[in-house]
Amino acid sequence: VTLAASGAASYVWSTGATTASITLSLAVTTSYSVTGTTSGCSATDDVVINLNPSPAAYSVTGGGAYCQGTGGIAVGLSNSETGVNYELIRDGFATGNIQPGSTGNAISFGIQSITGIYTVLASNVSGCIKIMNGSASVSVNQLPDDAQPIAGQVSVCPGSSWTYTVPAIANADTYIWQLPSNSTITNGAGTNSITV
Repeated sequence: VTLAASGAASYVWSTGATTASITLSLAVTTSYSVTGTTSGCSATDDVVINLNPSPAAYSVTGGGAYCQGTGGIAVGLSNSETGVNYELIRDGFATGNIQPGSTGNAISFGIQSITGIYTVLASNVSGCIKIMNGSASVSVNQLPDDAQPIAGQVSVCPGSSWTYTVPAIANADTYIWQLPSNSTITNGAGTNSITV
């Protein structure tokens, strides 16, 4: 905060400064005075600088990856204050999703389906703002492509061992095989090639 005086030849501030203006870093609401002097005549003026509180900092919650076509992921805030509005920000841009705070209560911004990094901006009635702690990342896991035909022996003898393979499936990281009740996977479980 900068305070400035004018109209006098010299100045003395309550801080001890003797310049026409002073710059302050406030920690609490404080009063200041300045005395201006010209040709031996002096006048004093006072001003009170009110320090408005900033919103308390809480943590962004939620986020993660969701499967394509399943809706999205919840994003929220761990706590809130009455008299403070909280706006969801995605990739640095306002989403228009603003929720009022209620002291002691968490906030939900609902299910988010657009990928990006979500943060929260808090603003109170005094015009003070604060970015909340942390962020939530939302991403989409693509569905695997359809499986292709299985290659392997179709006519087998009891007690024999055979390998069955399916071409690698795009976007798949594990494979679940369905076998007859009297068969067991002996090698390759979870992969695209198994021995039974």
